[in-house]
Amino acid sequence: MLKKIKDKIKKNAEKKKLIRIIDPHNKKSKRVVIKDFLKNDYKKIEKFAFKMLMLAVNAEKEKIFGNVYAVCHAQVTKKPLAFFILNTHNSKISSSFGSFLTKYGPIIINPRIVPGKHSKKPNLVSEGSISYPGREMANVERYYKATFKFNYLVFDDKTNKVSGIKLGEVDLKGFYAQLLQHCIDQIDGKNIYKDKK
Repeated sequence: MLKKIKDKIKKNAEKKKLIRIIDPHNKKSKRVVIKDFLKNDYKKIEKFAFKMLMLAVNAEKEKIFGNVYAVCHAQVTKKPLAFFILNTHNSKISSSFGSFLTKYGPIIINPRIVPGKHSKKPNLVSEGSISYPGREMANVERYYKATFKFNYLVFDDKTNKVSGIKLGEVDLKGFYAQLLQHCIDQIDGKNIYKDKK
């Protein structure tokens, strides 16, 4: 599946149809309703997901933002759906999330932490955001370990088109858990930046 996705990124990138990071906003992302998914939402997700991957790949290639581990739909539109993409071309993502990507793919929909299934207390960690290039890292609280539930797309092997959506659950720790919590905050309309003083 990853090869097909990378081939699609390459083909689209050649057309130079790149989207951009928009000005930050606080709009909470609309949850993807599964019963409506195959009727409407999957088209929006398909349309944006590969453009978001191209944005991440191009931003790193051109050294626009440094490392781009993920892009949330809320960072590219003011009418966001609750999903984000992992940048499969980033070496840290491809090595760290290898088995995760093979099983679930890079498009993560409706992510959430399973209540009660996380570290007792959050740690204070530093994070940045491509929505705020050039700003200092912000200190935020993150659980070191957490269990996440989310939906992911299923692709037809022959047509490479979306054929359905499934529920996934995974235990993550360290960088992996921190990244998903970061994206969940963005989906919930929380901006991650250090205040200018």
